[in-house]
Amino acid sequence: MESYDSLSTFSDVAPTLKKLSSNPDIECVVFSNGTQRMVSNSVNNSRELSPYASVFSNLIVVDSVGSFKPAPEVYRYLAL
Repeated sequence: MESYDSLSTFSDVAPTLKKLSSNPDIECVVFSNGTQRMVSNSVNNSRELSPYASVFSNLIVVDSVGSFKPAPEVYRYLAL
């Protein structure tokens, strides 16, 4: 599980996050099947992703839903 904290990103991630961060009309969130701790550690500790951690206004995980993506109920949860 420690390797999850050092995930690499695709080449388009950094420039896209830079663009998104400069647009105040867009709210960026992480939406994941992982646990809050796992996702938070990944976003904040990944060498390639952590410089952009502040872009995300929230980390939304589906633990409490009792289902995982791509189940429709997790997307309803996100929409709330």
